[in-house]
Amino acid sequence: MLEDFGSLGKWWLPNNPEVVVPGKLSFSPGSSPTLELIGSFYSSQFKEVGQVENITLSSDSFPIEENSNLTSGVVLDFIKPEEIIILGLLDNNEEITLYKCYGQIKKFEFVKNRPTLSFNIEYVFRKIHFKNEKDIKLKSISVQYSHLEK
Repeated sequence: MLEDFGSLGKWWLPNNPEVVVPGKLSFSPGSSPTLELIGSFYSSQFKEVGQVENITLSSDSFPIEENSNLTSGVVLDFIKPEEIIILGLLDNNEEITLYKCYGQIKKFEFVKNRPTLSFNIEYVFRKIHFKNEKDIKLKSISVQYSHLEK
């Protein structure tokens, strides 16, 4: 039976190895593995999704001139990152490749400009780094079941 697993480590994208982010890889039977990063791989946590016109802001909303009228503005939304591969090194120096990762911003502190990113992961490869998708080709596979002989 698979057991719960959780380990701290350092994580980066293969195409940007100089940006290293701390985080925790977790797994529980019956759910997808998750990676929770304290920080981000990305320079911005927002993407532009459109324009808004005829904006009216009162001093209750923001500390600006009372009843200022702005003619237009940019609508921003949090990014929803998708990464084919995320590489990691656990605290015990074990290499990890996370494959097919779909993320979301769980928490964002505007004052610190520090997000908490969470990724759901389809596949976890332990003790190896694959830098690109084409390298993930298995020539063979070995499976061991505890207590199968009994």
